[in-house]
Amino acid sequence: MKRNHKAVGALLGAVSVNALMFGGAWAQGDSGDEIVVTGSRIVRSDASSPSPLSVVTSEEIDTAGTLSLTEVLRRDPSVGSQSAGPSITLRNAGRHSIDLRNLGGQRTLTLVNGKRIPLSSDTIGNAGQDVTSIPSAMIGRVEVLRDGASTAYGADAVAGVVNFIIDDQFDGMEVKGYAGGTDNWDGLGYRFSGKVGRIFDEGSVLLVAEYSKQNHIPQTNRDWATDVVTSIGAQRRGQLNGPGGRVYATDGSLIACYPNEGGTNVAPACPLYDNANQQFLIGGTETRSLGGAFTFEVAENVELYGQGFFTNREGYRSIAASRQLDTRNIIGLYPTGFTIPAGSTANPYGQDVNLLWRPAQYGPQDEKSESNAFWGSFGLKGVLADRFNWDVSHTYSRTTGSSTLNNVPHAAHLRYLLDSDLCAADAGCSAVGPIDNLADILSQDGRLTDAQEAYLFYGSSSDTKFSTQQTIATIGGALFSLPAGEVSAVIGYEHRKESGEIIPDSFVASGEAVGSFAFPGGGSFKTNEVFAELEIPLLADLPGVYRLDLNAQGRYSHFSNFGGADTYKVGLNYSPTPDIRIRGTYGTSFRAPDIVELYGGGTGGTGAFQDPCNASGLRSTDAQIDANCDALGVPDSFEQSATSLPIRSGGNPALEAEKGRAYTIGAVITPSFLSGFTASVDYYNFKVTNAISGGQLQQNITACYQDPNLIARANDINDICYTFADRVASGSLNRVLSRSLNLASLKTSGIDMSAQLALGEVGPGDLTIDAKVSHLLNYNDGAGDRTGTYLGVVEGASSWPKWRGYGSVTYDWAPVSTTWRVNYVSSMTDGYGGLLFPIPNFLGYTGTPNYFTHDLLVSWEVKEGVDAAIGVNNVLDRDPPYAYETTRGTLPTTFDQLGRYFFGTVTLRF
Repeated sequence: MKRNHKAVGALLGAVSVNALMFGGAWAQGDSGDEIVVTGSRIVRSDASSPSPLSVVTSEEIDTAGTLSLTEVLRRDPSVGSQSAGPSITLRNAGRHSIDLRNLGGQRTLTLVNGKRIPLSSDTIGNAGQDVTSIPSAMIGRVEVLRDGASTAYGADAVAGVVNFIIDDQFDGMEVKGYAGGTDNWDGLGYRFSGKVGRIFDEGSVLLVAEYSKQNHIPQTNRDWATDVVTSIGAQRRGQLNGPGGRVYATDGSLIACYPNEGGTNVAPACPLYDNANQQFLIGGTETRSLGGAFTFEVAENVELYGQGFFTNREGYRSIAASRQLDTRNIIGLYPTGFTIPAGSTANPYGQDVNLLWRPAQYGPQDEKSESNAFWGSFGLKGVLADRFNWDVSHTYSRTTGSSTLNNVPHAAHLRYLLDSDLCAADAGCSAVGPIDNLADILSQDGRLTDAQEAYLFYGSSSDTKFSTQQTIATIGGALFSLPAGEVSAVIGYEHRKESGEIIPDSFVASGEAVGSFAFPGGGSFKTNEVFAELEIPLLADLPGVYRLDLNAQGRYSHFSNFGGADTYKVGLNYSPTPDIRIRGTYGTSFRAPDIVELYGGGTGGTGAFQDPCNASGLRSTDAQIDANCDALGVPDSFEQSATSLPIRSGGNPALEAEKGRAYTIGAVITPSFLSGFTASVDYYNFKVTNAISGGQLQQNITACYQDPNLIARANDINDICYTFADRVASGSLNRVLSRSLNLASLKTSGIDMSAQLALGEVGPGDLTIDAKVSHLLNYNDGAGDRTGTYLGVVEGASSWPKWRGYGSVTYDWAPVSTTWRVNYVSSMTDGYGGLLFPIPNFLGYTGTPNYFTHDLLVSWEVKEGVDAAIGVNNVLDRDPPYAYETTRGTLPTTFDQLGRYFFGTVTLRF
């Protein structure tokens, strides 16, 4: 195995310093090779891109100690916490997507060989481009363009581009195996792949097969993830209502509470339920992929080519017990809830009552999902007049998904079971009989009969379909020569059609399911675009100017639903000497709302937030909040019924397009007097106006109640405060509206820094030191500055640490190479802070401390054609720090949840 200490030195890092330092090009072969770099469509002869670009090699993917491509890429500090990966078990149905700069996955354009992959979504509208469909065995490298606004690929590359490059020039046979698991003997994952390729005179062919499986991890397998704190102000651990539940009089007074099967009872006096007892920390997946690629010379200077893959993914997750049944508030299709009449045989209390119950004794809600993804691209390319490269291609991609969720309560059936008169009038209920005595059902050992259980709970199902068709034609090459070099240009045309459909089952669509509902939705749009790019070498080999190059890009897009838009990007490279290069870009973007944002059917569910009118909350200290609550008739003693309350959201056809701009400026230093040293620094600045978002619910509702004009604002359907004042008779909020709106602007800026020092021979081997750090200067989402904070109320919580990065040391003593890597996330404060509880609270908690983990990788050449590697991630078994988060008590997309993880890989080449 040929040793390259630069590559090996970054095996545990998600960035190839070789590409990063020298301007973002992927150096294939020597400097005379012609290459195309992500962010440009112009064929280049050297690494001269003005855009900051990170590159992840296939070696890094193989030896990263994870099956998830998202987790590999997330090690790059430019990849944000809103990426969806295996640590997100409560949503996304197994989909993994990538978020750059914390601007959201919908603003990162994900490509395969420069062509789009389709949107993917679950039934409740969590959408994104799913990278689990891409077989890792086909990937030669991944290029991450970090400067955004890339008009070379589309007007909507707001935050940047992630481009998976297929290795279609492979000759031979290769078999790879990977296996890994934690020292808790859980989370076992493995992957096997085979690849056969042949390069011949007229072209090439490649065939790939891959299988992988990731076993789930129950949340109870980690001590830090149990006994979840869900209401710090009240010093409460666990959910409000336990499996036993509570019974209330119609005036809101508590009549009885019953024991539960788990959780820690701190306060209040009634038993609590800890959802960690039944849900997964990491969901399980099983993936099967087939792929292929070919090239064939059909005529002189004309080549037919194609690439494609098909992936089937099955996933399963457990999301704790069925959502709470609260008959005092909206429950399924009953907008104001319902009471259990005093005359019902189920009611032993002698008065009308309400029930608050989480039926955990009937098991968790297990969800199984299946996704089928196809991506195929074919085209013709060639050379015209020995100087112009042309390419015409068509790409078709499609994802279909289905999911089933068990133990979903039926609202009407619950009501019938609790009311003997209604039960007698319903054929299904009369066949199983009403509940004989509610107190017996709520006791520790009480259960419904098997027939009643089958009548109350059912398995919901849903389907989604998304497709993208893309036709692209380009032609470009050298136009003429200037003293500094050749002027090159590319012009092109693109036609694209995107469509999608979300299909919930009839029970979910009718609103009869307790906890969530969804209406069918779908739509399509078309785009016609023309684009051009120009590369101009302005000056060269002059005093004080070693090179000065200008790159200019422009695109006009016409959307069938949003009309026309112009975007552009300019980049400048200036090298005063061969040792120093200064680079900068400025570009604009235009992102039309996607299918789900526009046409997604209305959805309903529960969301975690604190009602400002809680007597124990801000109402007790904020006079304006208290006045607004009084004006709405909320009792002074009011406390919300549960941490998670009903919310509703969905597509909004009235949305407008987002507009953005981004600029970067940086420098690359490769001093000739210090061999082996390279360094780069880049400042970035992004702004998105008219940003599409549901906003941060807690901030929005708190700000509305702090406004003296709340009542007037809440009557305006276009105001963010609309429905925040909509309350039922008990004072509880009705379903809070959280649909997407064009709310405000997003702004972020920061500095990316990296350095590498290849010391060469130190003792019997070579020593290389790498470091890459990102410093966040500012992040403002329109509701406030998030820099150095996190928002942890919902699972997968967003975080904005001021510093993220890694450093690694590699010692290469052939045939063995050893790398030690240190990962770092700086301390953060809880962004909700005083909105929910006093700081510090009873745990002494104000936020998360500085967080370090350590990784080790040892790789070696066993013999010719056989390579192996073993590694340990989180060598010191560092637990994630506690963070107020309602499902597991930490930030799953920011900190490691697995603990010490061992893995190994073997590669055989023939």
